[in-house]
Amino acid sequence: MCKMSLCSLNGSGWEVVTEVNGGPSSDHTSLPSGSGDNAQQKGHFIHASTASGQEGDSAKLETEVVKLNRGCNVQCLQFYYFHSGAESDELNIWIREFEDEQDTTGTPRLMGQITGSPTSHWKLHHVSLNATKPFQVVFEARKGAGSSTGGFSVDDINLSETECPHVFIQIDDLENRLNTSSSGTRIYSPRQYSKDGYAYRVAVILYKTYVGMFVGLLSGEFDNQLQWPCLQRQMIFQLLDQTPNQQLQMSKQRTLISASGSSVWDNPRETGSPVFYENDELVYGGILYGYSRFTTLEELQTREFLKGGSAIFMFNFEDLTPLINGTSLPCPQLRPVSITNPQRILDEGPCSPRNVSSTSQPTETTNDWTASTTHPPSTTDNSTSSTTHPPTTTDYRISSTTITPPPTTTDVSTSSTTHPPTTTDYRISSTTITPPPTTTDVSTSSTTHPPTTTNYSTSSTTNPPTTTDYRISSTTITPPPTTTDVR
Repeated sequence: MCKMSLCSLNGSGWEVVTEVNGGPSSDHTSLPSGSGDNAQQKGHFIHASTASGQEGDSAKLETEVVKLNRGCNVQCLQFYYFHSGAESDELNIWIREFEDEQDTTGTPRLMGQITGSPTSHWKLHHVSLNATKPFQVVFEARKGAGSSTGGFSVDDINLSETECPHVFIQIDDLENRLNTSSSGTRIYSPRQYSKDGYAYRVAVILYKTYVGMFVGLLSGEFDNQLQWPCLQRQMIFQLLDQTPNQQLQMSKQRTLISASGSSVWDNPRETGSPVFYENDELVYGGILYGYSRFTTLEELQTREFLKGGSAIFMFNFEDLTPLINGTSLPCPQLRPVSITNPQRILDEGPCSPRNVSSTSQPTETTNDWTASTTHPPSTTDNSTSSTTHPPTTTDYRISSTTITPPPTTTDVSTSSTTHPPTTTDYRISSTTITPPPTTTDVSTSSTTHPPTTTNYSTSSTTNPPTTTDYRISSTTITPPPTTTDVR
């Protein structure tokens, strides 16, 4: 594996493989995309077995040391994992920060963890980091109690100095879901909170040959402290291009900005209706707002929007008030992460001597994931469409031509555990699936044309009309007219 070090404590270490008996049978990189007729030759991925050894045995996989290049101390670690071990096995994600060149051991901090039920597909995972000094990322696989026939596998690792997506929904076997689910089936994210305290959830709605994507405000803990209606917020909807190299990705993106004149952004406690209970709290939801035809089945089969049958929908919620007031957006803050089984310490030091990365120097790029370059109109609720070109990242993908053997040194490691961030726990509730009525209830409002953008979307559908306010009631889902394609 490119510029990464491996070591273990007692149990089996990380290994570079092409398949694992307990799964997966292929790496993520070479999974078929689109219609499934372009499968590549099997590639390599990294795997740590928990099938043997004793409880507490661990193995470490370390990146090279990365130097920071940007003013905001925020980084996003993105990778795909496959869990084929026991429910009590853990994959801990640490960072180790170094004070200076003389610091050879560094200071470890636990940033996230994956545990629980095994998976049947490669799963996307993000870990938000806030390193302030040169650092390395450490993946630690730890054997839990009980028997295991597999372990943890990792592939397509990317590290960037950007903020992680606020929400993402991965839908596996999407084409089959479209064929077998009732038109109008909803898949919701859990309740989320924006940086300034507004509660919301994201909905992906399946319509047989196309997919809608929406956001709806929810009642929350801070409603009495917030300003209503919720205006001048930018909502970014994305369909992820799963090309392993982030520099080559062209994700589909649509943008909405909340503006006055619509009850969509009012306090859902006052204008919404009860939608679900959470921790004995009755949560109220407002109208869903977004795109009925966010993407089509035809478009999903282009590029790598579908990979191994899975599609990934992402969402960001940004406050544009600082820009409107003439200041810059503040640096993102790391959100708290729940650590279920915190560990006291990682180890005595790195697997191998420090190797400082020279590949993470950023280039001048436009980061379409953030709102820092977007100035909304003062009175209109505009929608824009663009193709995402991600910022420069450090790419730790596994290459069959650049695999290096693990170092001969052995290090002692311990581990820690947390559940995955709440943004990856997506619930599908059969009780909330409501097929649309036979009548069309599409409410539109007259707005101006969106800001000029370049739309690199590969869709073959028609251009959007000038209106972009397609609201769907929180109690009924209605498909758009068959002649309207809102891009």
